[in-house]
Amino acid sequence: MHVIDCLPLNETGVEHARVVGDQLAVHYMEKLAPRPQSTKAQLRTVSAWGEECQADLVRLRYGIVGLGSVGGFIADALVKTGAEDVMLIEFDHLEEHNLDRLNFVTATDIERLKVEALAAYLQPRATAAHCAIEPVVGAVYEDQAFRQALDSYGVRFATLTELAAILGGGP
Repeated sequence: MHVIDCLPLNETGVEHARVVGDQLAVHYMEKLAPRPQSTKAQLRTVSAWGEECQADLVRLRYGIVGLGSVGGFIADALVKTGAEDVMLIEFDHLEEHNLDRLNFVTATDIERLKVEALAAYLQPRATAAHCAIEPVVGAVYEDQAFRQALDSYGVRFATLTELAAILGGGP
């Protein structure tokens, strides 16, 4: 097994380490990243895969790049599962043609930034006792948002549109 990534919390230790072997595994230093208590709203989720798996999944840091229909559904599923730390990255504004496929918007959201609308939609739906949702206005083909997406998160989701932008250097 090889440690491939560590997230330092401070100079005295690391919060978690990802290890690759026969499978990807994350190991947490309980003192720095304590196991969260499941909530009553997570009962069905925890019963599907158990307390240990739930604790490992919700302590991961998630980044979602591109907040169209796929990114919105992923973000919604993560916060309802109990994710405690989610970064949302998107540069685009909502338009009327988005209303037929985005589950997190209504007509009153037109012209609003997608990232702001989704963050507002998600916060009251989070099942974790403490859920940090960080909206980032930017595109991953721009240096600042690209670095935030790479440097800050352990699990990243990118839509095909966003991957094409990264590989092609623009929208």
